[in-house]
Amino acid sequence: MICVLSDYGTESVYVAELIGAIKKINPNAEVLSLMNNISRQNIFEGAFLLRSIAKEYPEGSIFICIVDPGVGTKRAPIIVETSKHVFIGPDNGLLYLAAKEEGIKDIYIIDTELLPERKISKTFHGRDIFAIAAAILSLGYKPSFIGNKIERIEKIDIPKALVKNSSIEGKIIYIDSFGNLITNISIDDIRLANFEKEKELEVIFKDRELTFTLPFKEVYAEVDVGKPLLLIDSFDLLEIAVNKGNAKEYFSANIMENVIIKKQWK
Repeated sequence: MICVLSDYGTESVYVAELIGAIKKINPNAEVLSLMNNISRQNIFEGAFLLRSIAKEYPEGSIFICIVDPGVGTKRAPIIVETSKHVFIGPDNGLLYLAAKEEGIKDIYIIDTELLPERKISKTFHGRDIFAIAAAILSLGYKPSFIGNKIERIEKIDIPKALVKNSSIEGKIIYIDSFGNLITNISIDDIRLANFEKEKELEVIFKDRELTFTLPFKEVYAEVDVGKPLLLIDSFDLLEIAVNKGNAKEYFSANIMENVIIKKQWK
């Protein structure tokens, strides 16, 4: 199974061409176009989502991952083998979070001279390098057939929340298609701060000096339609949401905005 994630767009000619390039080499390949609306050129978002998505797919799946603002530069095209999957993409940090979580076995730099002869566009390595490499691996070849082993991979990390005596300082690291604000504050951070039994918490948008008191609930429907709340989401992270609404618009919030969560003193 070959899975494609990119920032190409949901109705992109580039995705169609990439799949076609795979099918030319392996007409029987099962190719799934999983998600192609990662925010344009947002490597961090791509890495965060890839880590979450990959864990739901069968062992042996091959992931082509493309968020590649450095396409055509000296950044390397790589293959990363883990204990569960194979990841193919640019060496810019995009593959690191998923590979690290699964356990990195080997890393290879793709040698384009070992790929079937074709013109390689300087602006479309997704089609001309990554798709070709994935197709070859899907036929049963090992990464060493088209690549040379290297020792390191570019890293990217999720910033850690800071738990203090009566507050947690974090960031909005992802805004989903519903407008929910996903922070880097984990369920473990909430427990460490002893906030898990609080009925309400203060949310401070630090950069704009705005403070809101929000109910801390388990599901969206525990508040009235259009009302904001806090909850622990499917990422096991603290989420700022609006029931049947859009928290991004409600709070005029932005990616990587700093937030502080505080216990409400009575």
